[in-house]
Amino acid sequence: MYKKILLATDGSSCAKKAENYAIEIAKKFGAQLTALYVVDISHWAMSLTHVMVRDTMEKELWQKGRQILADVKARAEKEDVKMMTKIREGEAWEEIIREAEETFCDAIVIGSRGLRGLSHTLLGSVADRVTRHAPCPVLVIR
Repeated sequence: MYKKILLATDGSSCAKKAENYAIEIAKKFGAQLTALYVVDISHWAMSLTHVMVRDTMEKELWQKGRQILADVKARAEKEDVKMMTKIREGEAWEEIIREAEETFCDAIVIGSRGLRGLSHTLLGSVADRVTRHAPCPVLVIR
């Protein structure tokens, strides 16, 4: 049933639970798992006017993403799950949808709450937006 599964992760506690589900589903179905981390600078870039501060924060987010994806990949490989990792930059929900569309994913697995805090209350969660716009089924993990 599932050949390609997209896991959207940001390293939050909810995302770690979603990682566990995604690995188990991929293992059960023999699916290709792709873990995606999005460097989402949209919610803080406008408030940071100093270029050096912005560049430093962006580099730190890319490094954090690489580490999160390396950790997920190591866990998946222990379970003999085929896994790819990707990092994209942009608005998180848009990049998740774009990745799912471009790679013809059969399902998206995502945590219900991430690292965005107050902006979740004001703008709606990434998971909510992914669920509304996804080209495939979405499994939201609480």
